[in-house]
Amino acid sequence: MAIVAVAISLFQMTVTALPSDGILMMPRMEQSLPQINLTNYPNPFDSRRGQTTIQYTLDQDRRVTIHIYDVFGGKVKTMSFEGGQEGGRQGTNNVYWDGTTSSGSKVSKGIYLCMLEIENSGGSSNTMIKIGVIH
Repeated sequence: MAIVAVAISLFQMTVTALPSDGILMMPRMEQSLPQINLTNYPNPFDSRRGQTTIQYTLDQDRRVTIHIYDVFGGKVKTMSFEGGQEGGRQGTNNVYWDGTTSSGSKVSKGIYLCMLEIENSGGSSNTMIKIGVIH
């Protein structure tokens, strides 16, 4: 008997064992990743005068981590939220970024990448958007 596991796009298909006759029936497919509507506004934003709102929707309470990267892949800031708390609640969540690094200094003007990482029972899913910072 062979053990088979396959992940397909937003669906996960798992077959625990191949039957002895070698004929595999189509297993039940379960949706494992929620539909996430990630956006931010205003975009671009002036970090000297305000902040941008990072908005996303969760299908249920989940642990969420937001990573902000510069265009060279350097990590600028990380924000983490537990399931059930602000930022990790079912429904629409608003998280604010004021254009500062983890150490509190202002970032330079330019393009930044915002990666939203959502944990679920099958691991985690990632979605990314670009954020413009102007001065």
